[in-house]
Amino acid sequence: MLGPIEALVPRLAERFGKQVELAIEGGDLRVDVDLLRPIIRELGHVVRNAIDHGIEPADLRHGKPAAGQLTIRVAESGAGYQLEVADDGGGIDVDRVVAKARAKGLCSERELAGCSRDELLGLVFIEGLSTAETTSDVSGRGIGMSAVRNAVHGAGGTIRIHSELGRGTRIEITVPAHRAVACSTAA
Repeated sequence: MLGPIEALVPRLAERFGKQVELAIEGGDLRVDVDLLRPIIRELGHVVRNAIDHGIEPADLRHGKPAAGQLTIRVAESGAGYQLEVADDGGGIDVDRVVAKARAKGLCSERELAGCSRDELLGLVFIEGLSTAETTSDVSGRGIGMSAVRNAVHGAGGTIRIHSELGRGTRIEITVPAHRAVACSTAA
């Protein structure tokens, strides 16, 4: 199922003039295709963002290998599946995310007050929010990360984002193997 993403990475790296090494862990795992297909389909948005916005060009990767590292992990747990996309790029500037959300009127000061850093990072999942200076056919339109979140939630899963400036970003997705189905019986 990850074949299209494997093909996408070198094309995007070349397009943006970056060196990117992709590692896939758990790619041979047998999964519930019907459950994970919608998420895998949208995972390309995370990969595009990592290459376009996260991983720096070789000359700007101070103290890091010239080639950016992009890792996709798929694992099965007793409760379901865990997917992770991690890069060793520049990370997400939380202050910039918050400033863009405010400027676009996507959240109020009241909503932002008291939010944790993780909650503020979660703003990237709001439809219409992008920190990109320019929009391209690859990224920057503010719809990709919300599409990923919607696919994950549609499968009954959760998504979390972890990022550290200068060190990279990690997106963690957990999807239960079995969704509870509410049934009612007529009396």
